[in-house]
Amino acid sequence: MERHFEDSRIGDLKARLARGELTRRDFLDSMVGLGFSASAARRTLGNWNVNRGADGPSLEEKTFRITTYRLYLGDKMLVTVGGEAIAARAIIECKGENQEQLTLHFLSTDRSGEANNSDKHGNTTDISSNKALGNMFLPAQQYTWYVDLLRNEDPVYATLDGSLPLNNRVWCGETVGDGELKDLVG
Repeated sequence: MERHFEDSRIGDLKARLARGELTRRDFLDSMVGLGFSASAARRTLGNWNVNRGADGPSLEEKTFRITTYRLYLGDKMLVTVGGEAIAARAIIECKGENQEQLTLHFLSTDRSGEANNSDKHGNTTDISSNKALGNMFLPAQQYTWYVDLLRNEDPVYATLDGSLPLNNRVWCGETVGDGELKDLVG
């Protein structure tokens, strides 16, 4: 009986994760709360992601190399999110060679109101056979992080997560020891 209860709780957590109601971190924390070790919780999540066909919906993901980007700066660039217009301070459009696109919207926390809180706007992802589009909503204070990454690293990638858009991300792969210090030392 105890095993059946445990299995149903894990199934519930997996379903909530697939619907985007939980982040992967929340899933792992909940598993630990059920008495699993952290490594067992990660194994469960990893096995489910590998064998997700029968266990849940496909966790569709698209990774692409960012080949071009455009920067837009302004005080009140209107972006419509869920039928509501919000004013972004900066926008970066990251594009791949097959017209994939991840748009980063930087919202000002200096302005009052819930619309300016980047945590109140969920990321979005639309992946199909002929397109891959995503949006991320970030605090304006993080703008320089992303510009620095795009300007100074190569290659830079974007990952769009169709099942968990909160996992949309921009990232780079660099060998250990690469960087500015190496350039200074020679």
